[in-house]
Amino acid sequence: MRRFALLLAALGVSAGLAGCVGPDGRKAEALLQQAQHAQAGVSSERFVMRFDVEAEGHQVSIAMQGGAYLKGPHRGDFAFTVNGSGVPELENMTVTIVKHGATAAIRANGRTQELAVPTAERRYGSPVGMLDLARYVTSVSVDSSQYDGRPADRIVGKLDTQALLANAGFASSLLGSSGVHFGDIRAVLFVPRDSHLVEVMFADLDIKAQGQTAHMHISLATRDIDKPVEIPQL
Repeated sequence: MRRFALLLAALGVSAGLAGCVGPDGRKAEALLQQAQHAQAGVSSERFVMRFDVEAEGHQVSIAMQGGAYLKGPHRGDFAFTVNGSGVPELENMTVTIVKHGATAAIRANGRTQELAVPTAERRYGSPVGMLDLARYVTSVSVDSSQYDGRPADRIVGKLDTQALLANAGFASSLLGSSGVHFGDIRAVLFVPRDSHLVEVMFADLDIKAQGQTAHMHISLATRDIDKPVEIPQL
C-alpha cells in the first residue's frame, strides 16, 4: 500500500479530447472544443480534486483543493493544500503549495521552504495545466443530464493513458521507472450548457505493480469561475 500511496501522491490527471470518432465522437468533439474555447476565457477558478486507491481491502486517499489564476496580471499564480489518509505516512499530512510570480513556497510539518518555480513544478506539478479538462478522450458516448440543477451534457469515454502519462512530467518519469502498469482510464465528464465548461470529471482505472492490483477513483470539480482567488503568504 505504501507504494500505491507514493504513486497516488505523484500522479496528476487531466481529461479531454483526442481522436473521437462516430456520431457521438463528433458531438463530443464539438462540445469539448466549445469547452476549450470557454476555458480559454476563464481568468480564475477554484478546484477540488481527490484520489482514492483501494488495494487488498485498504484505501488510501489524497485530497487537493485550492485555486489558480489563468489570465490577467496574476496569471500562473496558485495555491492549493494537500491532505492524505489511509497509511501512517499520510495521516495528519497537510502540505500547502503557493506560487507568487517567479517564486513558490511549500509549507509542511510546520516548516516553509521557498523554491524557484521550475523546481516546484517539477516536484509537485501545477494546477494551472490540470484545470484544462479538454484533452485525451479516445472513445465516447454523449447524453443529456443535469449538473448542480442545471441542464448539462454528459460525456462518457476512455482517456488515452499513454498520452496522459507522457505529459505528466515528473510523475511520468517516476511511474515509468516503477514497473507500474495503468489500465484504461474510464471517465465521465459533465458540461453544463450555460457555462460550456467541463466542470466535473470522475475517472476510474486499475493499477498493477509487483503482482498486485489496485483500483483508483479520481474526482475533479471546478467552481467560483472568474472570482478572486486567495493566495496566502506562507
